[in-house]
Formats: sequence, C-alpha cells, structure tokens
Amino acid sequence: TDNIDGALINDPVFTGDGLAFSLSANADLEALNIDGSAAGISFNNNAGSGLQTNVVNNARLGTIDRLTVLNTTITGNAENGIDIRRSGNGLYGPDAMNDRVVIGQQGQGNTFTNNGQAGLFILNANSIMPMMDPVLFDVDITDNTFTENMDGIVLQGQADARFIGNVCDNEFNMNTQDGIRVTLQQSATLGDPTPGSDPFLIDGNQIIDSGRHGIFFDVNFSNPVQSFAFANALIEESAFDGTRTLIQ
Repeated sequence: TDNIDGALINDPVFTGDGLAFSLSANADLEALNIDGSAAGISFNNNAGSGLQTNVVNNARLGTIDRLTVLNTTITGNAENGIDIRRSGNGLYGPDAMNDRVVIGQQGQGNTFTNNGQAGLFILNANSIMPMMDPVLFDVDITDNTFTENMDGIVLQGQADARFIGNVCDNEFNMNTQDGIRVTLQQSATLGDPTPGSDPFLIDGNQIIDSGRHGIFFDVNFSNPVQSFAFANALIEESAFDGTRTLIQ
C-alpha cells in the first residue's frame, strides 16, 4: 500500500513523469492514496506528466482502497498534470464491480495549473470480450481547480468502455482549448446505457474564458444511447461555443 504525504516531486530531478505506476500481467497494488494536506505535496515542472498510472492486462490498482488524490498541487508539467489509463481488462479496484478513482472531494480538491496538455487525462480503453459485460469505470472528479492548462479535463473512451460517475463543482479558468472534453470512440459511452441506471453527472461546474469550448463532446452516436445529466453549470466567454457536440 502506498500512502504519499508531504512530498515535492519536481524537475530537474525527474526528467520524465514525476511519479509513475505501471501495472500489468496480473500485478496488484493494494492502494494508492495521495494527500497533500500535511505538507503541501506537489507534482511540478516534470518533462512528462506529474502523476501517471497505467493498469493493463488483468492488473489491479486498488485491491483494498481506490486510487485517491486530494489537496495536491499539479503545475507546469510538459504533458498531463495527472494521467490515468486502463486497458486490457486492467482494474482500479478489486473487481469489475468496484472499478473507481477519486480526484478531489468537497473541501479537498486539487489545483491543476499550466500543464502542457490536460490538467487531468483519463483513458478508458476497454477490451471487448465476447459474452462479457463491459467494465464500468467510476470516476469521481469533485471540487478541483483547472487553470491555464491546454484542456482542463479529458475523458477518452475506446472500444466498449463505459464511464460512470461524476464531474461536479469544479472551477475551470483560462484553459487554452476546452474546459471539459469527452471523446468516445467505437462503442464507448458516457454513462451506463443499461435501462434504470444512474446517469453520468456533470453538475455545478464553473467554466470561464476557455480558448475554444467550455465543454466539447466528440462522440460516435452509432454506439448505445449516451446516459448523462448536465445541469447547474456556469459557462462564460469561451472563444467558440459554451458547449459543442461533434457527432461522427
């Protein structure tokens, strides 16, 4: 189990990612909990991403407790501030029913500033397995601040990936492209299309001065019906559209 408190993970000591975890071939990590409240943990000015996790090929990160990042500053990284990836039946949890990451909570959000790509990038690249239900990847992104990144948040789904969860009560300021960008390829969905399932919730976000779009959906509507709820957002002064949907 890794609990990281009060560390400064900065260039020039690190010329790649600040902190990286790559799990494959049935490897397990019990938990990864990062909390900067004790001494102002930060991931700054790295040549790659500040924090990167990549879970593939039946590996599991979070067999006891889910990946959690709270109260942390992530600034000036050349790539993404935080980069989270899963593919090949990798899981962020002990099993497919508990596949979840938490980035910020009420009163314990993170600060993402001036990262060269996205403040937070999440790739859900599920493997299509015959006769098996798609894995639901639960993302909880709450009460964070995203300022002057290329994009604030990018959610990218591939194959038959399913995003569930929420993006709530975050602030986005002066990101050079989009505040929130959702890209869905093949049959990936935002939300679980199963009848009666709760929708993916985008609620209470403030998105100001985006260089392109406040929220940009790049989706393939040949896949199952998207299931998401969008409400209570303030979107101001985007260079193009507040919200735009590109249908392919």
